[in-house]
Amino acid sequence: MFPYAFTVTAHIIITLALALIVFATVTLYGVARNGFGFLRIFMPPGVPIALSPFIVPIEIISYFARPLSHSLRLFAVMLAGHITLKVFAQFAVDLADLGMIGLLGAILPLVMTVLITALELLMAVLQAYIFTLLTCMYLVDLHVLKRRCGRCALKQRTLNSPSVRWRAQGEFKVHKSRRSSA
Repeated sequence: MFPYAFTVTAHIIITLALALIVFATVTLYGVARNGFGFLRIFMPPGVPIALSPFIVPIEIISYFARPLSHSLRLFAVMLAGHITLKVFAQFAVDLADLGMIGLLGAILPLVMTVLITALELLMAVLQAYIFTLLTCMYLVDLHVLKRRCGRCALKQRTLNSPSVRWRAQGEFKVHKSRRSSA
């Protein structure tokens, strides 16, 4: 967001490198934490075994598509914002070159350029948040993977509920005092 500077995240190679670093870190963490149990990430809990020939390839493709989607999302948003900003800024300059009438007409594109700059700053913060949030979600998938077992795989989805307390045996208990009335 400096004058005459081009943001590095508007280059696909930079965002791809960032996404590949996250992908490698998450994969290495998953293998280090879970060993060969890391491969369980490709078979979601509660899916019937008969569907595994269909689900596992989809999950593998989804897992390896993460760095691509991670990098393209950041790249596209940053590049689109900068292109829009440059178009409005150049339009204001071209109008100002037309004389006094053009100078008056250049006020609106100039105001739009300032507003788009503020929007660009908001989008940069939002994209950094999304990038970080997705990285954390990928890590949580691997962290929770260790807790899965055969008899509590279907109950794993309830982990997100604050009213569920897990015991050491893998059973769960819903506290009546915190149960929401639905």
